[in-house]
Amino acid sequence: MTNYSGPRPVLKQEISEMMELMDFCFRKAREKGGMQFYNPHCYRIDSLENNAVIVVDNKVVSHIGCIPQTAKIGLGEEINVRGISGVATNPQYRGKGLMKLLMQYWLDKMKKEKIPISDLGGDRQRYNHFGWENAGREWVFTVNKRSLPLSSKSEKWKIKKYEGAPDDLKIIMKEHNLEEFGVKRSEELYKMIMSRKGLERYIATNGLENSYIVVNGEEKFRNIDEFGGSAGGIKNLLIYLLEVPEVERVVIYSPYFHPHNKLFFEISAYWYLGYNRMIKIIDLPLTLKGFLGQMNRKWKKKIIGSKWLSEKESYSLTLVNRETEQRATIVFDQKTIDIQEKPCENTLVLSEFEIVRLLFSMVPLEENETGMKFLDIIFPLDFYFWHNEMV
Repeated sequence: MTNYSGPRPVLKQEISEMMELMDFCFRKAREKGGMQFYNPHCYRIDSLENNAVIVVDNKVVSHIGCIPQTAKIGLGEEINVRGISGVATNPQYRGKGLMKLLMQYWLDKMKKEKIPISDLGGDRQRYNHFGWENAGREWVFTVNKRSLPLSSKSEKWKIKKYEGAPDDLKIIMKEHNLEEFGVKRSEELYKMIMSRKGLERYIATNGLENSYIVVNGEEKFRNIDEFGGSAGGIKNLLIYLLEVPEVERVVIYSPYFHPHNKLFFEISAYWYLGYNRMIKIIDLPLTLKGFLGQMNRKWKKKIIGSKWLSEKESYSLTLVNRETEQRATIVFDQKTIDIQEKPCENTLVLSEFEIVRLLFSMVPLEENETGMKFLDIIFPLDFYFWHNEMV
């Protein structure tokens, strides 16, 4: 008789078997040294509770990780997130609903923990079924030898490969900590992320300023999964990559509002605006409260001096998730925005996916009389996960 166990946290003695399943299911990561070395921040011996498995006859046959993250969302503001990672099932056990069981295990846990949002990457059609939707604005720039002539290189910048030296790690930490968006990292997490197998890291310095890049991809096509520091140093690091004869192009992934985008527009052959991750809103009121500072900054920038609202005028709109019936009321006047849980008369009922699109994406909703002009001012909200730190 078949004996099922789980979903439950993986046991210490099951880790090697779990990683064998990961490496079997994720070929690209396997080729770069294996999942445990490619994503060391997701498979930590001191955090086994973040990896849930289903065991059949004492064999690990299915896994989903759910990794705690603290996302920086601008000007020192943060929001707690859990990222779905390593969704894998042994082919012999697929089609039996194991992934659904594991997903529900984590959804129940995130609701209990009052996690505002969850992120993941992967196939939209696969995860849309569980409530995740494309979200987050990200510029994708393509640079080649024609758009960025190698002759524009500056000899002031000295470039070296990052090999894990403590002083070099401090340079990366210093520059990355200045970024407004991304995952908040401890020194331990920096060491893990900067030791990922299959990636290369380079540092540029001119004696006064520093820059760094994290490089992924194949020999001809390189991707910049993370960057930081001076724009001049980053430009010279890009030239350094393009000087390799085999390299045909370099793709840069960048946050929507990053100050270096001005440089990237100047030196790119082409660019497009895409989605950074998929998002599922676990707790609507907590999500809106978490981004309240960002909403108020956008509001004040557009409204101060505007004649759209009078000094005494105020407005309220209650957003309702049709599936979960969660609701949150947005209250605004000439000076500020606030989030309340008490419903008001004006109500906008949306599906789970429509709320994600409204809050985080570039898909417009149909015009109606429920304050769409107001919503266009504060949405979409901005967050960003650097490709190098995704789970």
